[in-house]
Amino acid sequence: MATTTAQDIKELKNQEKHVNTHFEAAFKSILEKLRKMHLNVKQMFTTRIEIAEQLASTSDGEATAANFECKILGYRLAALEDGCRRNNIRIEGLHENCESLNPVKFVAELFSKIIEEDFKSDTEIAAAYRLRGSNISKPKTISP
Repeated sequence: MATTTAQDIKELKNQEKHVNTHFEAAFKSILEKLRKMHLNVKQMFTTRIEIAEQLASTSDGEATAANFECKILGYRLAALEDGCRRNNIRIEGLHENCESLNPVKFVAELFSKIIEEDFKSDTEIAAAYRLRGSNISKPKTISP
């Protein structure tokens, strides 16, 4: 028969106490490891979020700068296209200083002689100027 004696009860209580002590020590150890892991994960995510925010801020600044540069390049392109659309005539073979002091008037008179009609210089010729070349022996060019 199974009879429990005071000695057995005392032995069981000691074993229970030993198990509880061992369990509490193991539980505290695991809990401390989990706390450390939580702090590490929290610190890692905080660092990664800060890096992501810095990258986003830098990217935003770079995108703004790139957008500004694109606008400037767009203005330059428009100016270049507008300049290319002008009607240009190049007259070559004229001797130096033949255009007098007013190149626009000279070109208008020259065109009037060539086409044998009155050429209105104030509305049809926007500009006239002499192009300086590197070859001095070649006759100078005037572009209206």
